[in-house]
Amino acid sequence: MKRFVRKHLLIICMMFTLLFSIKTCITAQAAEIVVPLDIKMYTTSGTPVYAEPDVTKPVTLYLERFVNVTVTGITDNGFYQINLNGNYYVPGIYLIQQVNPGKTDKQKALDDLSDFSEAYKDQLNHMASYSSSFALIDITGDGIPEIIDSNGCEIYSYYDKRVVMLYYSDHPTNFYYDKNNNTLIGKYTWNK
Repeated sequence: MKRFVRKHLLIICMMFTLLFSIKTCITAQAAEIVVPLDIKMYTTSGTPVYAEPDVTKPVTLYLERFVNVTVTGITDNGFYQINLNGNYYVPGIYLIQQVNPGKTDKQKALDDLSDFSEAYKDQLNHMASYSSSFALIDITGDGIPEIIDSNGCEIYSYYDKRVVMLYYSDHPTNFYYDKNNNTLIGKYTWNK
């Protein structure tokens, strides 16, 4: 039994040592090495831009989706150095090499917004009897905003020239928009 306890205690100590090492690596400060590059890349939704390659520093600005930027280097801690009238830094996960054609095609397909606006107008007229207000936010990332009712019970989107329900709940939820990740966050409370 003592041997079993010692063995597991040793494993636990090794795990804590490993976790501390990983935490130390993750929380490392700004990069020291920048490898030069000269490529074009595209931003994703709500791309944060930093004055230094360090996520603990404040965000200078956010770039919209599909902005074409020139990458002038990559740091040893995973940031892309970009040129925006000076050197700025973007975490690597926020830049992509090519735009997904499906998204841009769908956005281009909405050049004639009459069907879209009529469908949303009809839906909002229907919702007027039970929802005093609404929000329009693109939570699916396809370039088309979704309708969210003021009670947080329903979310609708436009698909195939009609409005479709994406979400429904009998229990109202307060949603908050997370611009960094372009997602909705629900607020949940304990109801005993």
